[in-house]
Amino acid sequence: MRYIYNITKEKTEKRNKQFRTYLLFGILVFLLLALIQQKSLKLNSGGEKTKLQPQLQPEEIMQTKESLSLRIQGKPAEKIEAKKIEAKRAGFSVISSGVGTGVKNRTLTGKTTVFPSTVSRVYYFTEIEWCSEPEGKIFHNWYYRGELESQVKLKAGNVYYRTWSCKSISEECVGDWTVKATDGRGNVFDLKNFKVVRGQ
Repeated sequence: MRYIYNITKEKTEKRNKQFRTYLLFGILVFLLLALIQQKSLKLNSGGEKTKLQPQLQPEEIMQTKESLSLRIQGKPAEKIEAKKIEAKRAGFSVISSGVGTGVKNRTLTGKTTVFPSTVSRVYYFTEIEWCSEPEGKIFHNWYYRGELESQVKLKAGNVYYRTWSCKSISEECVGDWTVKATDGRGNVFDLKNFKVVRGQ
């Protein structure tokens, strides 16, 4: 009986020891999982702060600086950039234009759309931006009653340029006129209609 009792006691102690081992192992696994979860939460909460910014290429840095400069000057940078891209595709951009009786200090004077036949000349004035035409060439085309009377070839800078042409007027020029700004392929970027009337 004593021998059986000893065997049973040894088995019980062995089972208790195994149970304590499993329990200790389970506690360690639980603590390890809790630690991993805590670190994961910290990384998620601080991810926005430690997130690396993408590196910009040199041309992107220049575009960013240019856009920032335009915003500081109070100009709508997005519109200017869009105009720039459109003009590069098209050839150039006419930002303002008009017809008048003269040009002084590179500014149009006597702006109107009706001219007496006694005026000596009519001027067509254009302000050009972002000209990408070969050699910066643009054309002013003067039409009288729908027929091309003359074509004037002009040069414009690649960033900003003011240029103009003129047409001599006489009594024979009474009627409707149109003047157009085009590239070398005939694409029209601006036009102005005006009338010459008989009299003073």
